Amino acid sequence: MTSESFPETTAELSIDFAPLFENRLDKRSFQSGEVILAAGEKNRSLHVILEGEVEIKAGNFRVASEGRGGIFGELSLIDDSPTSASVIACSDGVCAVLDQLEFVDLIQDHPFFAIAVMRVICSRLRAMN
Repeated sequence: MTSESFPETTAELSIDFAPLFENRLDKRSFQSGEVILAAGEKNRSLHVILEGEVEIKAGNFRVASEGRGGIFGELSLIDDSPTSASVIACSDGVCAVLDQLEFVDLIQDHPFFAIAVMRVICSRLRAMN
């Protein structure tokens, strides 16, 4: 991962996260209909969708639909609490998986990555209100 992959200003913070993590060895495949994360379970990983599409649901409310370049698992990774929503695969796919240490290292090296993740969190919280 190079610093050229990250934005230089806050105006460029809409990030397609997939190209940053395509070459990772730690990947997880999922199948259409699979519950990738269930609300209330422990999760200590940020998932970056490389292929496929998922739906993020809090109860019966659809919080977001994410495809290539989208992320999920960020809240429970950050605050070490159980997941607040379920993530269900809408198609077969693959995601890269980052643990807490990798996430912290990435933020230390590239602070704008943290702001981009915070924007995703804000967007989802606003969708729930």
